[in-house]
Amino acid sequence: MGYTFEVTKVRKVDNAQIGILDGRILEGRVRADSSALLLHDGQSIPVHVKGVLLCGGDRSDGLLSLTVGLGERAMKLVAAGDKIRA
Repeated sequence: MGYTFEVTKVRKVDNAQIGILDGRILEGRVRADSSALLLHDGQSIPVHVKGVLLCGGDRSDGLLSLTVGLGERAMKLVAAGDKIRA
């Protein structure tokens, strides 16, 4: 089953070489260690989702964070409002 995730905030943790994409799941279910596409300015850029972090105790609002390696091309382009789809 695929998913659509909307990015609301982008953070970078340089010493861990990881990016954290905060946002909300619009549909479907996200899996850690999965491949997806970043939809940015009409482009579809491959991205590897390393991990999924749940935000707070109530998951009904769909808020969560995805972790992505800083070396990925997608991390150089991603911005709030972009979507990630798998």
